[in-house]
Amino acid sequence: RFPEIPFVQSTDMAFLCQDTKIAVEKYAELQIEIKDRTAAIVARNTGIGDIGELDADKQKQLKDTLLAFVQKHPDYQFLLVVQTEKDREFSGQILETLKEVVSIEMIENHDPLVLREIYKHMEFLITMRLHAGILSLSALTPVIGLFSDEWGLKNPGIMSDYGMPYVMIENDSHDRSFANIKIESRAESADNIRKSINRFSDKLLSVQ
Repeated sequence: RFPEIPFVQSTDMAFLCQDTKIAVEKYAELQIEIKDRTAAIVARNTGIGDIGELDADKQKQLKDTLLAFVQKHPDYQFLLVVQTEKDREFSGQILETLKEVVSIEMIENHDPLVLREIYKHMEFLITMRLHAGILSLSALTPVIGLFSDEWGLKNPGIMSDYGMPYVMIENDSHDRSFANIKIESRAESADNIRKSINRFSDKLLSVQ
């Protein structure tokens, strides 16, 4: 009973995901054409626990914020990744908005290890879903978070633990600050991400 039983800060066990031969093979079967400077986007418009939807204004904020970001980075191409059926319609709306200004394609896959393999081949990931970010970080690909307060504290908490930038759309200057986030390449970020994973994983594995 607390306080006799101490709490130890650790991390999400999904950070312990590793490369697998079958994931590599399934990724190859997708025949995704990855060019230089390709980044992934994972979108959502549902509430916490995927119950209901965010209100229309917040959904528009998410789309407008992404649009401002890609307009500022026309030298990148983007891959919109649908991780769950609930994200399909909103992702399609984002695709229609962004394809007017940037090279972008959409793919759907529900296998966590294949998704991780996709993110491993990206320069970075923009995500509205926490576990997409965790899978990406486990593959040493940096993450930029675009979140709503309605999704709780775990999103900004994990991003802060791993030194990844994020923006909450409820912040009045979110659109400007998100578009101006400094992009770090996978090569620049990999060592720091690896050190953070090892540090938190060691704490997790030490719990008895």
